[in-house]
Amino acid sequence: CHKIGLDYVSCSPFRVPIARLAAAQAAIAEEGTVKGQVKKAVAKAEKKAKKVAKKAEKKAKKVAKKAKASAKKVVKKAKASAKKAKASAKKTIKKVVKKAKKK
Repeated sequence: CHKIGLDYVSCSPFRVPIARLAAAQAAIAEEGTVKGQVKKAVAKAEKKAKKVAKKAEKKAKKVAKKAKASAKKVVKKAKASAKKAKASAKKTIKKVVKKAKKK
């Protein structure tokens, strides 16, 4: 009766205690079922959360790998620029030294 939404059932006064007991048992059984459903839902949510976290971790590792590769390229370019600057400075120093010797 409780499952279909009834809140009143007609019965003989002698059967009222038994009807109350049956209603209480039904309510307890339904509560157990709800708890079971909640536990299942929580377990499912935890499983999904773990899956999402694992996926996010994978993505973060991939991004970190790309960032590391980009950093290596930047360092390589910086070293090349520094090398060129050093060579240019040497040339300039040589020119200055030549001019100084001529004077």
